[in-house]
Amino acid sequence: MEQEARENLASEAEYLRNLLMSINSQVERLARAMEEVSSTLNVLKDRESIISNDSRITIGSGIYMRVKVEEMNNLLVPIGSDLFKTDSAENVQKSLESNMEDLKASLATLEARRKEAETRYETILTVLQRSPQPGN
Repeated sequence: MEQEARENLASEAEYLRNLLMSINSQVERLARAMEEVSSTLNVLKDRESIISNDSRITIGSGIYMRVKVEEMNNLLVPIGSDLFKTDSAENVQKSLESNMEDLKASLATLEARRKEAETRYETILTVLQRSPQPGN
């Protein structure tokens, strides 16, 4: 194999290795976001048990306080820069369900990109390993 072609393949392999690391990081972030949305959806779907019982909320650093939730009709939804809007629990649930579908679609896209990059990466490594080293 010509030296220049070998260098190009080695550069592409390095690019793909970095791309795979980036995709894996993005997949991890999406998985965490999906867990959080799923957890929030579970709370919204089980509103009645939260309203009727004492609950705990975190105040940070692993510290919780007991609260009594009297109603969950109007929720505060962050819209950025410490600004919030009031929205109904039903609307928030619908929005989160839509967000979950978007997250799943993004995850599927990333998985497809990862599979494609892995296949190309493995192919390049195989070609580099089978080609004669320069000077041999």
